Amino acid sequence: MYDYDQYNVGPFYGLSHHMHTLVIEHGVTHIGNRAFWGCYSLNGRLSLPMSVTSIGSEAFYACNYFTSLELSPSLVTIGDNAFASCSGMEGNLVLPDYLESIGAGAFSGCKKFSGDLLIPNSVKSIGRNAFAGCEGFNGKLVLGSSLESIGEYAFSGGMNFIGDLYIPSSVTTIGRNAFEGNKGFVGNIVIPEGVTEIEDCTFRSCSGITSVTLLGQVTRLGNSAFNHCSALTEIVCYSTTPPNTDL
Repeated sequence: MYDYDQYNVGPFYGLSHHMHTLVIEHGVTHIGNRAFWGCYSLNGRLSLPMSVTSIGSEAFYACNYFTSLELSPSLVTIGDNAFASCSGMEGNLVLPDYLESIGAGAFSGCKKFSGDLLIPNSVKSIGRNAFAGCEGFNGKLVLGSSLESIGEYAFSGGMNFIGDLYIPSSVTTIGRNAFEGNKGFVGNIVIPEGVTEIEDCTFRSCSGITSVTLLGQVTRLGNSAFNHCSALTEIVCYSTTPPNTDL
């Protein structure tokens, strides 16, 4: 499918009230940027066939009457805001094993997903706001072993994850506010060696965290990084030089 933008709108734009069912058949490999942006009356289950390997930016933005989502097992990339504000989707969100990148705001505002969120081992980057406001999740958050960067606000905004949060040793960047407001995380958070800064508000209001271990040469603890972490009693830092702090 072609990519579209605000100046070159897709062929379905403006036909929202006449379209209620979407069938994407096997053979389609790419869902174009903004392909179904503005198709607000599409409803039911959205199922992407095995042939789809990439989903463009804002491809299904605000298609909020879809009730569930089945992603292609061959999917490699999910573009920025691809499913943003698809607030009617519910049930488990299953991310495929070959997925490598999750764009900024990809699932932001998808409020009804539930259960665990498992980020596959193939994923290297999670964009800013990728899951912001996805407050329906009520299981564990499991981050894959190849993950390198976690964007700003990636998992913020009233999330209901529970249990331990393990941050893989491959991670080098954690953006500001990345985990803010996750009150269900418990126990010790270990920050891997590759991370050199704890950004502002990264773990603010994660009230179940009891301790933090900084393994690498952390140079800075940002403003309010652990503010309102009411159970936090200990921060263990292995840096040879104590980090600057804005706490």
